[in-house]
Amino acid sequence: MTIQEHIKNYILSNLVKDEERKVGVELECIFYDQGMRRIPVNPCDSFSAADVLHALKETDIINEKGVSASLEPGGQIEWGSTPFVNLHDINLQLESYMSTLNEITSAHDFSLADYAMDPLYHPGEIELIDQEKYQFMRNSFDKIGPRGSWMMRCSSSVQVNIDLSSEEDAEEMAFIADCITPIVSILFSNSPFLTGEISGSENLRYCIWNETDPIRTGSLLSHGINNKEGLLDKLCEYLPEVPAIFVTDSANKFSGFDGSLGNWLENLEKLGKLGRKDILTLLHQIFTHVRFKNVVEIRGMDRPPKGFEMAPVAFWTGILMSEKSREELSDIVEEWSREDRLALETAVKILDVSQPGPNGKSLEEWLYILCDIALSGLKERAEKFDWDNEDKYLTPFLSEIKSKGIFTLSIQNEFRNSGRPLRQFLVERKAIV
Repeated sequence: MTIQEHIKNYILSNLVKDEERKVGVELECIFYDQGMRRIPVNPCDSFSAADVLHALKETDIINEKGVSASLEPGGQIEWGSTPFVNLHDINLQLESYMSTLNEITSAHDFSLADYAMDPLYHPGEIELIDQEKYQFMRNSFDKIGPRGSWMMRCSSSVQVNIDLSSEEDAEEMAFIADCITPIVSILFSNSPFLTGEISGSENLRYCIWNETDPIRTGSLLSHGINNKEGLLDKLCEYLPEVPAIFVTDSANKFSGFDGSLGNWLENLEKLGKLGRKDILTLLHQIFTHVRFKNVVEIRGMDRPPKGFEMAPVAFWTGILMSEKSREELSDIVEEWSREDRLALETAVKILDVSQPGPNGKSLEEWLYILCDIALSGLKERAEKFDWDNEDKYLTPFLSEIKSKGIFTLSIQNEFRNSGRPLRQFLVERKAIV
């Protein structure tokens, strides 16, 4: 069996029936004290992000089946939900998690600020988590450019994971998500400030992720994967060619490796030691906006403002987990040319929805089209499964966008109109949200 076949088999190793398909969410938070100073990352004399994680792991909400919590390289806490068939169960779990998190942070007089990029700090001012694999990541990214440090230490996001039912299902979801992620990144943009200044009109976190390591980030299109048919085969040809950041041994000890991830896996296979965890190690070193484990993982959204964390989950659920909506959108994006998609990826670097998009429609028109399709998909799910419409997790977010505009830009306007110094504005706004 080839390395490509091993990877593909792993991706397709957890197929489920359509009616049993589940969705999960991973949400990151950055923490600050009452003066908007980042809390320490590693254990020290004061309460740190590592202490937050330890306190969380002592609670019932983190000990539920399928729930995870981990510490990211800049002290971000990432919570992973149990996968559920409907969003109501995820929301109940999220509410319990946020309530528990609030109890922990309030007891130590700090809280989270709900932005996707740290509004005040340069990555050089933030310590890196004391874990070996992140030292390898830092060393790798530092050779490429400055964006990797921003990604690791100053960014936070939300990720949506959806079960696969077949190879064709996996390919269609990934293709649709890859096509529309640039537009969706504008919808969920929430990075209004950087190093104490207004960040302007750059689609900041999206651009930072794209430029962290172009060999392993960006769209699938940017790696030559531009069709739905045969998408998994093309993906499995690309993945082994990516240089390794680190490798692991049977004791899960990290080390460097001078070669590609495929070279490493081939060496293990020759020794008869290639296992599933090694395939997963490869997949974890790919940071495209759409990637696979044994689920499809969609990663191109900023961490939403507090209270709207479920909005991107509902959006992608309506788009990809409704038969009619997915069929409608698949027909639409298959008409987009490669040139249309490349132009779109360039256009969305700037938060200007008046720019032209595919098929002669503006980005604003495409936003309305995609949101309508998502809402229709959620309605279809409610009728099919006879449960409350999950649109209640998306419509308040869309109403806010329609009323005030994209969050990055509307928060910037709110700051300008406040007349406050930025740190004071952030402290007061945090008390509101």
